[in-house]
Amino acid sequence: MRMELWMRDLGLRAYDVVRFNADLRFFTLDGSRLQASDSPP
Repeated sequence: MRMELWMRDLGLRAYDVVRFNADLRFFTLDGSRLQASDSPP
């Protein structure tokens, strides 16, 4: 899956965009939190 994250400072003046391809096997959903691991389960 392709992901794009926008990270901003607290004053919303500066931002950085990170784009990467992710393998969904490395992510697990724990309630409302998305957790990433080093290796697939």
